[in-house]
Amino acid sequence: LVLLPVFSSTSNQKGCKMDITYPDWENKLFKKVLRLEGGYQDNTADKGNYTKSDGTVLGTMRGITPKTYAAYHNKNINDVTVAEMKAISKEDAKKLYHEIYISKPKFDQLPENIRDSVIDMGINHGPVRTIKKLQKLAGLTGRNIDGKIGPVTIQAVENNITSESWATRRIQHYEKIVEQDPVQRQFLRGWKRRANKLVQKKYGKD
Repeated sequence: LVLLPVFSSTSNQKGCKMDITYPDWENKLFKKVLRLEGGYQDNTADKGNYTKSDGTVLGTMRGITPKTYAAYHNKNINDVTVAEMKAISKEDAKKLYHEIYISKPKFDQLPENIRDSVIDMGINHGPVRTIKKLQKLAGLTGRNIDGKIGPVTIQAVENNITSESWATRRIQHYEKIVEQDPVQRQFLRGWKRRANKLVQKKYGKD
C-alpha cells in the first residue's frame, strides 16, 4: 500500500499554497535528511553547486542543487539568484523531495529495509544514477539496467539486496568518486557516515 500526500486545499492554481500531509515514514525521513543536509553551502568543490558566467556561485540549499531547483521551476539556471536558493524553506524542500526523489522515480515502491537509503543517495547523486547502481547490485544486466523502477527491478531487489549490501555499495561508489577526483575527499567521511547511519537506523533522536 502506497500512501500519497494529502492536500488540505482543493485549489491547485499556481501561486496558491497548499498544506500537505505526508505519510509518517516520509516525515521521519525528511527530518533526517534536512538535519544531514543542513542549510546553504557554496563550496566550489561540490559539483552540485554552479558558477554563473559573472562568477557568482550558486550554492546548494537543504540538499537542493541550483540545477534541480531551476529544472523544478522551469527556469534558466542563470536566472536563479543566491537569494532564491537561500530562501528555500523546509516545506519547499519536503515538497521537492517528495516529487523529485520519491514519487517520480517510484522509490516508495522499494522494500522498506533499503527504501530510505536509496532515497537519500538519490538526493545526493541523482535518482537515475542511483537506480542503475541498485539494478547492478541486484544482478540485473543489459536492458534491465535502465535507471527506472519497475516490477523486474523490485523483484530483483527483494531477492538479492540487503540493507548492509546496499550500504557497502554506496560506500564503494563514494570511494570511486574520490579515486577519480581527489578533491572530493573532503566529502568522503560525511558520505560514509551517512550511508552507515542509514543502515544502522541511527540518525540521532527523532
